[in-house]
Amino acid sequence: MLSLTNANTTAIDQLCHLLEQLNANYSQPLTVLNNNTIGKHVRHVVEFYQTFLQGLAVGTVNYDNRQRNIRLETDIAFTIEQLTQIKTALQHIDLNKPLQLSVAYTQDAPQQIPTNPTRELAYLIEHTIHHLAILRIAVDAHFSFVNLPNNFGIAYSTVKHQQTKGTTAN
Repeated sequence: MLSLTNANTTAIDQLCHLLEQLNANYSQPLTVLNNNTIGKHVRHVVEFYQTFLQGLAVGTVNYDNRQRNIRLETDIAFTIEQLTQIKTALQHIDLNKPLQLSVAYTQDAPQQIPTNPTRELAYLIEHTIHHLAILRIAVDAHFSFVNLPNNFGIAYSTVKHQQTKGTTAN
C-alpha cells in the first residue's frame, strides 16, 4: 500500500512527466479549459503544495493565501524544479506536528480548524488527482503527441475498483 507521502510524490512524478513532453503549448489558452492554460492548472497544484509546506513551518495552512506566481504558468523548467523541491520536502515532514487550517468561505474572519499533516496530505492527493484529470481532458483534446500513464488523473479508489472488477471504465 502506498503511503500518503508516496501517493503525493507519485502524482507529482506524473505531473513532471507531462511537463517534460510539453513546450510553448504549456501556456496556450485552450477552449476545453475555458481558455485557461495547462500552466494555470499546474501552478494551482504546485502552489497548494507550497502553501502546505509553508504553513506546516508556522503551524497554520491557508490555501487561499497562495503566491499566484505567473512563472509557474509559463516556465516548465522552473516548475519542474519547484515540483522536485516539493517532493524532497514531503519526504522530511513531521506527520505529528500540530496544525491548523485557516478557511474563510464568506466575508467573515477566517476560521481556524484543527487538522494535521496526514489529513492535509490526503487532501492534497485528492486535489492533485482532480487537476490531473482536468489536464488529461486537455491533453486528450489538444495534444495527441503526449503520452500519459493509464492511471493519470484517476482516483486511487477508482483504480482499485477497476482492478477488483477487471474493468477500465472511470
